[in-house]
Amino acid sequence: MRWIAATLAGLLALSYALIVLAAPGADVHPAPDDRGLGGLSILAETLSHQGYRVAYDKSSRPRLQPDDVVVAPVMTEHSTPEAALRHVRSGGRGVVLGIPSELQPVADSIPTKDAQGKQAKIDNTSAAPAKPGKPEGEVASATGWYYGDDSISFLSQVGKGRLARLEDGALATNRFLGRLDNAQVVLSTIATVAKSGDRLVFLAGGYGEDEAPGPVESIGPWAVGALWQTLAVLAAFGVARGIRFGLPVPEATAQRGSRELLDAVATFYRRGKRTDAPLNAAARSNPGDYEAQSLARRSGISEAEARAALATFEARSKRRK
Repeated sequence: MRWIAATLAGLLALSYALIVLAAPGADVHPAPDDRGLGGLSILAETLSHQGYRVAYDKSSRPRLQPDDVVVAPVMTEHSTPEAALRHVRSGGRGVVLGIPSELQPVADSIPTKDAQGKQAKIDNTSAAPAKPGKPEGEVASATGWYYGDDSISFLSQVGKGRLARLEDGALATNRFLGRLDNAQVVLSTIATVAKSGDRLVFLAGGYGEDEAPGPVESIGPWAVGALWQTLAVLAAFGVARGIRFGLPVPEATAQRGSRELLDAVATFYRRGKRTDAPLNAAARSNPGDYEAQSLARRSGISEAEARAALATFEARSKRRK
């Protein structure tokens, strides 16, 4: 009975661990291709349906076009990617979503308004203002959606460009976007800097998953293409030449005369312990050579005798020709 009790206790412990690990707050990953509760896949699909062109760049040095709109989900312990701020300062547009490191449970709702007086009811989630609170180059800032004295979104002039900030970025995650009027607030905040047809580029630096480009990638896309073309040419050259790289070229042995051919044949038959086979072949080829017929009928002939006999047969055959 003790082993049954121990087994049940182990199963209960395993079940508890699985429940804890599967809790909603344990999986916050604000990537546009993540379908978990803390992902942004529903937001990315909704933006695509509304006519936006959605892209995802995980590079720490993303290649952005002047007309691109950067979307930077920023978790609590991270800062807004400098690539996004640099793009905005130079005249571009951007959106920053402040994402808490743990998603709150669904609680009560709150009424909100925007600057034009539009109303919306959203989930009451904790704000997660993205750092820095005031980016370098910020000229002016205006409140978008607000609840009482608390601002939910901003629109800022940073350098030559515009930056929309959604402090309650948890509303954009898969867990909350489809509830109440959360989507209205999120999409209208994005619409302050983007219009249908624009290319929205999600960046991964705001949650620590950006990747440094390799030495070839850092040069440019043309360098990557040139590298692959060079490798293809080298592979084609190797196949055409029939040479395996790194191995010496096998040297072909030149045949200098019939004697060497006979020696090779004799060696082949010797290794197979059939030294009588070449003599039988020579006897069949020279039916008028009585010595060859006599040697072919002998049994147990040695290798040396077979070699000497074959050489003699060859010499007599040449004299007859």
